[in-house]
Amino acid sequence: MYQALFRNRLIREYGIIVGTAFVLFIPFSGKPLHIDSPVTVYVAKQFIRNPLNPPLGHFGRLLSVWNATGLPTTSVFHATPHPPLVSWYAAGIIHLFGDSERVVNWSFFPFFAGTLLFFYALSKLMGIRRRLSGTLLFAVSPALLINAQNVMYDVPLTLFCIGGFFWMFRNRGISDSLFAGLFAGCACLIKFTGGTLLIAGALYYLLMKQWRHLLVFLLVAGALNTLWVVHNLLLFDAWQLTKNGHAHFLAGDIRYRYERMVSYLGAGVLFPLFPLYLWWQSKKFRKTGICIGLATLAWSSLLFAVLHYSFPSALFFWCCSFAGSTLVAWFFGTFFSCRRPAQPGANDTNRWNRCTRAAPLALHTALQIIGGGFLTLYAVRYTLPFVFILFLFMLVMMESVFSPRKQRVFSSIAGAISLLLSLALSFGDFQIVNAERRIAEDCRTRYPATPIFYHGRLGYLYYMDKIGAHSISDTLQQPSPGAIAVENCFYSDDQKFIDRFRSRLTLIDSACYPLPPFRTIGGRAGFYGNDRLPYSIDCSGSPRVFRMYKFTK
Repeated sequence: MYQALFRNRLIREYGIIVGTAFVLFIPFSGKPLHIDSPVTVYVAKQFIRNPLNPPLGHFGRLLSVWNATGLPTTSVFHATPHPPLVSWYAAGIIHLFGDSERVVNWSFFPFFAGTLLFFYALSKLMGIRRRLSGTLLFAVSPALLINAQNVMYDVPLTLFCIGGFFWMFRNRGISDSLFAGLFAGCACLIKFTGGTLLIAGALYYLLMKQWRHLLVFLLVAGALNTLWVVHNLLLFDAWQLTKNGHAHFLAGDIRYRYERMVSYLGAGVLFPLFPLYLWWQSKKFRKTGICIGLATLAWSSLLFAVLHYSFPSALFFWCCSFAGSTLVAWFFGTFFSCRRPAQPGANDTNRWNRCTRAAPLALHTALQIIGGGFLTLYAVRYTLPFVFILFLFMLVMMESVFSPRKQRVFSSIAGAISLLLSLALSFGDFQIVNAERRIAEDCRTRYPATPIFYHGRLGYLYYMDKIGAHSISDTLQQPSPGAIAVENCFYSDDQKFIDRFRSRLTLIDSACYPLPPFRTIGGRAGFYGNDRLPYSIDCSGSPRVFRMYKFTK
């Protein structure tokens, strides 16, 4: 029986994909919570307390200092702009198995594996021949692999976006429309940016003139989100979509976010030299690409001259933004070259069917790019709901440009370098965020019965609060003599916290945690939204430093 199953190509390749995802996930399954992960976990815990109207709670008050929305301060949704689906799911896992990092990280593994399985299935529908190697290449791409290690919303959103397009394009009957609507509705209940999938799906069924399918798709997706809207109006007298604190930024902010997005696309899909090499070999839009290269060269020169980027940093930004802008231009240029056949024949009809699939993909991508300009800050994880489309397009172009032998060589080299790059960045990120967990544990060990005060957010906030330390932004009491203040030297806003009490403090200790030179968080780094550069290289390998002070009066 097992031999028969293994002989089935589809089952065998699904097994390879899940097994690869499992192996890639293991080394980082104990990763500390950071960025938005503490918010996800905390909201889940509040759902356990009250499934319909989770209270804000103590930690929610700390979160809302950094992440306030317009919803009532009695609700945990005052501290998070995102709908509830992911935290509802996490609440069940935490209720059954606890909230340790390893438990909550592994609870998100199905989203990583499911993303790859649906990517494989969608590749098959799109006619990609080397879909297994393409899926494995997608698995090790920095944008996906690094973000798959986080307890956040982006990989689940990506899963439902890819799955939604799969059910749309399979289109074997009403049941597929129902599943497409279910996936689109779930995408909207993870992040409001999932609404682009809803719009793209409606366009697809309109182009196909499948009115019943369109109705089912919209009814299912709409019903899920109507429940959430009714819930909001009954309990909060407000709609979360208009109270989430986004979409009120200046044009300069949008330009800055686009600068980051294109460099993240260029470095997140694969190492940027690979999409540029593929573009050059294809000879398609070569003149356009040369113009893009010159424009991005001028762009990076301004970073060097005006913002005083180092020459290697400016050069790397040029390479990344050149690759990212070329991918976007290449994709949309190919899409707009589609034309409806005047006298449909067999080949023309097949070509038009491919264009009807390309249209919703292009619309989804365009809306994601436009919408991303209005987010609070841009990060690589925000590209995940559409970067898989550029990846699929790159696989299609690779098959049209290279012979089968060259495809194998290209995939092997690109995959090996992407894997090494992703693992190096993942290890660096693990060390950075692990320092936040370690300083909390070390402070409680060194000062077991002493009040500890700190100022911070994200993972640092989560772990310091977990040991019972007091956030200076929330406490109403003045620190008494003998209390400890901890300065996180990684963030400039901590300097203001220390300066506020400078006359009362005496430096008594410090903690240094070594960091590798290659990473994505901190300094000039981009995967988590800090800068235009997607990677940060600090050849000195400087440590993560915390200083401990004692209040003397």
